[in-house]
Amino acid sequence: MAELKQCRRCRKTLHIDHFVDSSGLRNPRGHYCQLCHLKRLDERHRAALKRELITIKKLRIIYGKHWRHYAAPEFFHASLHDERDFCPYCGTWFDEITPGTFNNSLLHLDHMDPLDKGGENSIRNVVVCCGPCNIRKGKRLFLDWLAMLEPKYRKLARAIYRHKHGHPPEGFIEGHSTKRGWPYLELTLYKPVAELQKLFPKPVVAVPSRKRPPASTAKRNKTGAGRANKS
Repeated sequence: MAELKQCRRCRKTLHIDHFVDSSGLRNPRGHYCQLCHLKRLDERHRAALKRELITIKKLRIIYGKHWRHYAAPEFFHASLHDERDFCPYCGTWFDEITPGTFNNSLLHLDHMDPLDKGGENSIRNVVVCCGPCNIRKGKRLFLDWLAMLEPKYRKLARAIYRHKHGHPPEGFIEGHSTKRGWPYLELTLYKPVAELQKLFPKPVVAVPSRKRPPASTAKRNKTGAGRANKS
């Protein structure tokens, strides 16, 4: 006799081969059938996008038109995942990625300009990529990373960088390490929009955040010695 069980969502009685676990892999011990699992994922994604739209509205109140510079990527997973469904560095489709031997995380948030070299911790500086590419890239400057990519993905990655940053990777100025988070973080997350509008009748910044190179780096550049600011 075939082994049957009931899906917790649709209440249909199906063969156990139709059930998956929370990661979407076939698992007879899963609580939901594959179709319901996909519907649940879509509902969660749509709900996350709605929350992120509210966060954007709050950031606009505080930072005005420069809000993207202060939008920490960890609070915009859904929006970042919506940008594309494949790795911009190697072209692998996200739904075809399998867990690696040393890293079970299928998708990573990559800071194109590394944080430890002064890159922004913002959605302007982040793309979703596959785990292997992010691990391989490490803390390299984006120009150095581009040189390691296949020509067509080098061209794509450069175009994505320019679109998100508003300038080519050569325009990046290496500087002090960047900390995660942003000013007024708790206010943005927990205060309602109406209250923020009272607290911030005008944006608190007139210009976007800028990274200044360390004094030692600036000195070397003035004398023409040392490494050029090439990314």
